[in-house]
Amino acid sequence: ILFVHAWHDKFCPILKLKKSSLKKCVWRTWGHDVYPFVRKKGFSLSVIKHNILAFLRRQKAKRCLTFAIANVIDEVKIKGVFGKKIKTHKYVYTAMDPSIAENMPIVKKDEKRILVGHSMYEYEKHKDILEELGRFAQENIKVTLISVYGDDNYGQDVLDKAKDIFDNKVENITERVNFDKYIEFINTIDVAILGGKTSSALGNLALLAKLNKKVYVYGDSDFAKGIRYTGCKVNKIEDIKNQSFEEFVTYDIETANKMHSEFGISLKSDQCCEKIIEIINGMRKQR
Repeated sequence: ILFVHAWHDKFCPILKLKKSSLKKCVWRTWGHDVYPFVRKKGFSLSVIKHNILAFLRRQKAKRCLTFAIANVIDEVKIKGVFGKKIKTHKYVYTAMDPSIAENMPIVKKDEKRILVGHSMYEYEKHKDILEELGRFAQENIKVTLISVYGDDNYGQDVLDKAKDIFDNKVENITERVNFDKYIEFINTIDVAILGGKTSSALGNLALLAKLNKKVYVYGDSDFAKGIRYTGCKVNKIEDIKNQSFEEFVTYDIETANKMHSEFGISLKSDQCCEKIIEIINGMRKQR
């Protein structure tokens, strides 16, 4: 069995794989890797070339042993690309003992901690979000950025802008920590703003939902489409400009519980393996 993390043209070009190999492939989707298969709009030579290759990639991907093991946001995206009849298999983005999050202590602090983004890439719209949050600069807040990975030059621009607006109320995370420490860190967050419009940071979304943290996303993002699909309320970044600070940070219990049940699912490592084996065996029987 071949587990594919992403169909990268340079390292794992799907068009060069044999049909016999594809029948052994389990495509474990991680958001961005579906975009080479997406049809683009327009009539330029580059767009036409992309769309031809995207069509050929879609035709080959359908031959995989298991087409997709996805959470609901990936599921909505994949069905939008490959059609609603495509069979997808629900999985998890967070491999951990569910009791860990449930037993996390309540963090006592004076300020409200606001997480902006999960890395330092321009597509996360940090600068736009920081400008929007500037109206709360006088509130008792701590704005948290994560610079563990991303574009260094862009990251420095974001950090400079954050300090210009919020002065000493800025925290920049620069070192990678183990998973237990990361859970403790997320547990200190009150509000998270994920500005990417594509399906990335889904592991972060799962952990934030599990710990009952309020998450804002753009209303036209893949995040929002998946959240709406489950019937959960979307907290839109576009609405922040019309909110009071109290409205911005308050998270209603009904929405928190719904997001927790839909996106905060986690399994232990051995349960993850059992789930994958169950999916593979099920697909083999179908074929």
